[in-house]
This record gives sequence, structure tokens and C-alpha cells, in this order.
Amino acid sequence: MNALFLSPFILFSNIYKYKNMNTKEEYIKQAKIKITNMHSRIKKHKYNAILSLEETEKEVNNQLNELDEKQRSLDEAIRRLKNARDTTWESAKEEFENSIQESFFDSLKNRMDDMGSRIKDWASRTEETKSTFLDKAKNEIRDINAGISMLEEKASKTQDITRKNILEQLDYLKQKKNEMQEKFEEAKNSDDNAFGNIKKSFEETKGFFKRKFHNIKNDIN
Repeated sequence: MNALFLSPFILFSNIYKYKNMNTKEEYIKQAKIKITNMHSRIKKHKYNAILSLEETEKEVNNQLNELDEKQRSLDEAIRRLKNARDTTWESAKEEFENSIQESFFDSLKNRMDDMGSRIKDWASRTEETKSTFLDKAKNEIRDINAGISMLEEKASKTQDITRKNILEQLDYLKQKKNEMQEKFEEAKNSDDNAFGNIKKSFEETKGFFKRKFHNIKNDIN
């Protein structure tokens, strides 16, 4: 009697468990699809961020770090779903739903759109800046050549030991001058995206040149 009474209950319980298991498997299947889509969006955002100009490098790096962290959280959420038991299933689902909220990507998109506007504004002024820079750089290279010639002439009037040391330092100056000339040529033929980096490199090399030039000049005097 008890067995007959319990059999329908056990049968119903097994059917419920089967249906619940099937639902869980279907949910995980759909979760995997969502994860794949999210990973695709992450790759797209990374690609867009990497294409941005150096002017926004800090913001780009912040975004890339956030995307990496988001990808790790998504992978961890799907792992917890796969390993969830009946007692932890609901909390695993909630964690997963929180991980794939659209608000994260909406916020990121808004920040990237704002960054894009700043980049366009910067690019609209680039041609004038580039023209001004090239005129200034051309005059600076001309003055540098004159300065090296002046130091060579002064060095020729010094004692042999001193002259040898100065000429070795002048070789360094000539190397830096050649690097600046190369950067100048690159800047003339560069597009807007590359110009900023070339200009920065030119200015850094010029800084090295100036410091060395004044040191040699002081040694000769």
C-alpha cells in the first residue's frame, strides 16, 4: 500500500527533476551563446580602442583593462553555471545575468564616442599644426647644422687630446641631427594618425641634441 502510494510521488519527482535538468542544460546552452556574442563585442571594442590616437592612450588603456576584466568575469560566470548544483543554481544564474548586463557596453560605447569626437576635433587642427611644425623644424635643422660647424671650427683650434674628445662627442651630435632630419622627412609624408608620434620623437631627439650641444660648447669655452 505504501509502495503503491509512493510510486506516483516518486515518478512525479523524477519527472520534475528531469524537466528542471533539461531547463538547466538549455539555459547553459543559451548562456554559452551569450558569452560568445559578448566576447565578439569585447574584441570589437578592443580593436576600436587600439585604433585611437596617442592623445587618448591613457583612456584607451583603461578601456582595454576593463574589457579584459569583463572577459574574465564572463568566463568565470559560465564556469560557475556549469558547476552549479541545485542549491547554488539560482545564485549562479544571478551572477551570470549581472555579468552580461548591457549597461557596461553602453557606458563604454558612450565613452568611446566622446573620445572619437575629441579625436576628430584634434584631427581638424592637425594640418595647421603640421605645417607650423615643419616650418619650425626646418629652421631648427638649419641652425643645428650651423651650430655643429661652429663647434668643429672651435675644436680644430684646441689641443690634440681635447680635440679628439670633442670630435667624438660631435659624432654623437651628428647622429642626433641625422635622426632629426629623418623624422622631419617622415613628418612631411605622414598622415594625421602618424604625425603626432613622429613630432614627439623629433622633439625628444632635439632635447638630447641641445643638452649635448651646450655641454660641448661649455667644454670648448
